[in-house]
Amino acid sequence: MRQANLEKSVANYEVNAMGLRNAKGSLEDIQRRLKGIKEEKAKLDDRKRKAEQEKNDMYRKFEIAIKQL
Repeated sequence: MRQANLEKSVANYEVNAMGLRNAKGSLEDIQRRLKGIKEEKAKLDDRKRKAEQEKNDMYRKFEIAIKQL
């Protein structure tokens, strides 16, 4: 009886250990993907800020040109 319980515990341990390895691998993959997404978001935020600044500059120039007419 004790032998069977020990064997069952070892089998469960091996399954759990494999699950843990898989989970760690998945976590590392997700963390890499998250890092890439954050970097891409930062680039897009910068592009958006520059585009808004350019739009505002063009609008100001347009207003000046209209006032000069």
